[in-house]
Amino acid sequence: MRWKYRDYQEKNHLIELCCLANGEKVKQRGAALLLVLFSILLMSTMVSTTYLYLSNMIYFVGDSRTKQDDKQLLLGSEGFFLNNITKEILNGEGFGGAYSKLLTSPSAISINNRDVYYSLIDRTSCFNVNTLYDSFSNMSKNNKYYPWLVLDNILQLNNIVSSVINKLMTILIQYPSYTSNLDHIDSFFLAIGQAFQKDNSIDKILNISSENFLYIAPLVCSRNDNTLLINVNMLNIKSSYLVQAIFMNEITESDVYKVILSKPAQGWLTVESFFESLANNSSVDIDRINELKNIGILKFSNDEYYFSSNFKVDNGDSQLMSLFHVKGNAISVLHRRFIL
Repeated sequence: MRWKYRDYQEKNHLIELCCLANGEKVKQRGAALLLVLFSILLMSTMVSTTYLYLSNMIYFVGDSRTKQDDKQLLLGSEGFFLNNITKEILNGEGFGGAYSKLLTSPSAISINNRDVYYSLIDRTSCFNVNTLYDSFSNMSKNNKYYPWLVLDNILQLNNIVSSVINKLMTILIQYPSYTSNLDHIDSFFLAIGQAFQKDNSIDKILNISSENFLYIAPLVCSRNDNTLLINVNMLNIKSSYLVQAIFMNEITESDVYKVILSKPAQGWLTVESFFESLANNSSVDIDRINELKNIGILKFSNDEYYFSSNFKVDNGDSQLMSLFHVKGNAISVLHRRFIL
């Protein structure tokens, strides 16, 4: 019996050792399995990340190529447009005639089986808001408020009330009593002038409704110069308010119509011939005309123009907005802005 019991104990011990060994093997296999699963997960993550990265790279490269293609297409269309309008000017058509023809011609250019549509906007005979700021540094003491008076006249002629301009005009009327504090007065005007340079929301600066602003929008522009340029050959019935405003309302609406309708078929060949027509067809005094002609910020011309264009790729959002300057037979691009 003693020997059997000892054999039984040894057998149990061996069984325990085997179980422990098997347990260790199971643990090792589990650890190995977890390591394999972790490696697979890591590799899968790396593959997914690489695929996503490559996909983004392919997308961005493709998108970049599309943008570059659109950019070249837009520049090519602008060049084609410039060549055509230059030919018209050199052929004796003059920019006024060429511009009028462009407004009535198909506004599309086809290059490499793709269409680019364009629209034109006159930037010449309009009120340049940059004059409101620059008048204080570029005009004489007596004329530095002239642009503000023109703007006030434009608003009055359109029956638009601006609390901002009314406040400035009130200060201007009280000018004599503030002679000892001129810098303080000018600061009000400069603050509004600087706002015009920084912000395109003219209606908000003037504190007028968007509906009212639509009435004066065709008469207001912003260029990269500081002059009130009036091209006498580009004047039309729509710009009558501008003519009245720059002459301080000393010329009536009916008289403006007479002057504009008296334009020769080939336009006024000189600015002086325009002023002669103005004196003959209105009650404005010739001395007043000569006085306004001497204001440095006001410029009359018969061969200088500004206009902007917007070229847009068909079936796409890519656009090119350009500002052009025409002087005599020469035309140049002053500014380009791409939206790709």
